[in-house]
Amino acid sequence: MERGPPTGSGTINHTQKVESAKDPVIEGLIASVKSLTEAVTRMQMGHRNRSRSPQRPRSKSQNRSQMSRQSGQFCWYHWKFGVNSTKCMQPCAWPKHNSKTAGNE
Repeated sequence: MERGPPTGSGTINHTQKVESAKDPVIEGLIASVKSLTEAVTRMQMGHRNRSRSPQRPRSKSQNRSQMSRQSGQFCWYHWKFGVNSTKCMQPCAWPKHNSKTAGNE
């Protein structure tokens, strides 16, 4: 029971396939996909351009935040207000002799 080459409906008509690629509906879809791809690319580039530029320096509070929070030495009040703090939360390594925080510990 050997099988022979496909016959009839099993063969592919290459001419029909090429002609269908010129179908206006397919051409419209291809154009739409291309347009959407370009729009997404423009949006991605715009997002990158709006990000923080390397020339813009970070504020001192951000640097202080990174140092103080990593070491965990001071409570939030002393980290934020320093000597002018009117409150304190434990654990905090701020010196206890500060009269402003003495009653609020």
